[in-house]
Amino acid sequence: MDYVCLDTSIEQLSEIEGLSNRAFNICKYNNLNNLFQILDYYNSHGHFHDIRNCGLQTNNELVQISKKYRSLHHSNNVVHIELPDLEPDSPLVELPIPEKYTHLQKMIFSNFINIKISLLSVHLKNVLRKYLCDDYSFDTFENLILLNPEDKLRNINGLGDKSFVELKKLIDSVNEYIDTITHR
Repeated sequence: MDYVCLDTSIEQLSEIEGLSNRAFNICKYNNLNNLFQILDYYNSHGHFHDIRNCGLQTNNELVQISKKYRSLHHSNNVVHIELPDLEPDSPLVELPIPEKYTHLQKMIFSNFINIKISLLSVHLKNVLRKYLCDDYSFDTFENLILLNPEDKLRNINGLGDKSFVELKKLIDSVNEYIDTITHR
């Protein structure tokens, strides 16, 4: 078996793992020139969907390689920290994180989002389907669309100027609807 480390170049990794030509070319084009850069990108994004020209099959290929070698990446190294002695009588209490919206509100928002998406242009629907991985739940939409800055949204793979304007209108209508529901 060939030895793989963080410095392993994309050329060596391609030879060892049998990367497809498309995955190799996408990595080179997007400056993912070694295993460290691939793992670093995967650890920050969790996928490769937003890389230019990266389709589902190439994404899956790069995710599999990332999962195989992720133990090499520094963010997965375990750091042992000595904790101060706690008094035996002091129980550790974990406070729940308060939900921003109720379950019912999230369901209502999800339904509204699904209706609004069904009215979009075919092109934007396809871009969002791919970007959201066919998950139109409110939590996913909020995390990937509503909470992301505009410049990150502009970089969604396949999103042109016209589609971006349409996406901004969708975001505005969803935010307006959320305000209406939560301020009743």
